[in-house]
Amino acid sequence: MMQLSVYMRPCVSFARQETHMDRTKKSIPPEGKVRAFFVTRAQWERAFVIYGSPAKEVCPEQMPEQIQLW
Repeated sequence: MMQLSVYMRPCVSFARQETHMDRTKKSIPPEGKVRAFFVTRAQWERAFVIYGSPAKEVCPEQMPEQIQLW
């Protein structure tokens, strides 16, 4: 869980993305709502994180190899 009700999952290929999107589509309840978007490794690596006040920038964590989030 990235934050409350926001989940993320790294996928190593487009085929893997399609597999997980198909699973999500089949298991979402009638009142459910899912928004999916895809971020490349290069985009992930250019991300940054800002914490606290006064603001302090820290390096983001490395993209995980593979994790299960549901």
